[in-house]
Amino acid sequence: MPPALNQLTHALANQLEQCPALQNEIAILLLRALTMYLHDATPAAAGQLGQHCISERLDLARLDAWLDQHLADEIRVEQLAALCALSPGHFHTCFRELTGVTPLAYVQRRRLEHARTLVRHSALSLGHVAMLVGFRDQGSFSRAYRRYFEISLRRIDRPFLSVDAALKRPA
Repeated sequence: MPPALNQLTHALANQLEQCPALQNEIAILLLRALTMYLHDATPAAAGQLGQHCISERLDLARLDAWLDQHLADEIRVEQLAALCALSPGHFHTCFRELTGVTPLAYVQRRRLEHARTLVRHSALSLGHVAMLVGFRDQGSFSRAYRRYFEISLRRIDRPFLSVDAALKRPA
């Protein structure tokens, strides 16, 4: 907030304390001052103000931590919106402005990134990996993986599988 607008706010707040009967007039003055400020602000400044408000409410680090704990669960936009204290519609709009993708596309991407780590660095079956990251079945997981990474799961080198198989083989 610019210093002049901040000073006006404080002065009017003091005036309100001294004469509560003027609350409507003081509110109108504040709204006019804010309207004039926003109207005179450059589009870039107004955009930065909006971006700042969006990024404060949408704490991606907090959302990512929550998502990581709930990847195997069904995740709905309503749940994510509640974490940010926003309505689902407003959350969807703000999230898309901030990240460039819809919330559910973001969740899908996060699931697939975790899945890639599990596929490359564990001996878990693909069906188990699919379940751990929230896919209903291995087939839908394989299709989503292939679309996102543009490579089939069959073409991925899984060194942990060969080590695991060697350990299970009788001597």
